[in-house]
Amino acid sequence: MTFEELSRVPLVKEYQEAFRKATGIALRLVLPGIPMSRLSLGDHENSFCALVAKNPAVAANCVKVEADLQRRAAENLTPQSSCCMAGLHLVAAPVVTGGKHTATWVGGQVFQKKPTQQDFDCVVEELGRLGVTQDLTAIKEAFFAGRLVPEEQFLASMELLRLFAQHLGENADRFRLLSQSDDPQCVIRAKEYIQAHITEPLSLKQVAGAVNLSSSHFCRIFSETTGFTLTEYVARTRVEKAKALLADASVRVSEVTFAVGFGSISQFNTVFRKFVGMSPTQYRAGQRGERA
Repeated sequence: MTFEELSRVPLVKEYQEAFRKATGIALRLVLPGIPMSRLSLGDHENSFCALVAKNPAVAANCVKVEADLQRRAAENLTPQSSCCMAGLHLVAAPVVTGGKHTATWVGGQVFQKKPTQQDFDCVVEELGRLGVTQDLTAIKEAFFAGRLVPEEQFLASMELLRLFAQHLGENADRFRLLSQSDDPQCVIRAKEYIQAHITEPLSLKQVAGAVNLSSSHFCRIFSETTGFTLTEYVARTRVEKAKALLADASVRVSEVTFAVGFGSISQFNTVFRKFVGMSPTQYRAGQRGERA
């Protein structure tokens, strides 16, 4: 799944709004990699950040902090936090789809403790070194109006964001596998056929024949519509079904393997790791909050 496809998944906006309301921390989904410009949170932007970042030197300082934050999130594939020169805290959480880092949720711009006049004086000194010469009255008002999210709540919010990012990644993969209203009828029927016969060996000729198309014609339409080859689509569908079965600790991995149509445990492990980024055993342990 590409970043553009992920950003169109309805869950993105739903999760962002729910997270902001629950924690007071605004989020924005961004491309993975080094940011080229300062993060803006739109209507939920910290007014102090918006004011001082009009200065290019301040904006460059912000980009540096955000770049380091996103780099650590990408390297560790876990939520990370940073604090800028003004004492405002940021958070970043990677979203992984199909075993790849597809996007990063970045947000924050919040205090973990109520700022003091001494804190503001230090910030003013730093802003002066960066060449900020505008009226400090508005800057001071915006600074002290910053949102407060105490440290304990902020840490709990990071854990919640980790879960949101994980669920988004998993549901985004499922979203791509489902039939869409604008899919050609032959693709919809093919997906239904695959779902009904997922435990059986499935060939291109077999699925194409089920929807009364030649293999070459069906292959082109299916790939253009879904973004997957038939082989990849079948494998991903089996992996998604395996995830659901792995939630039941009483079902052995070997049983899951054959229940979703894989021919061997080694094949299952290889394909599962390719699309999920970890082994079935590690995935099950993570779902239960254990170590594999």
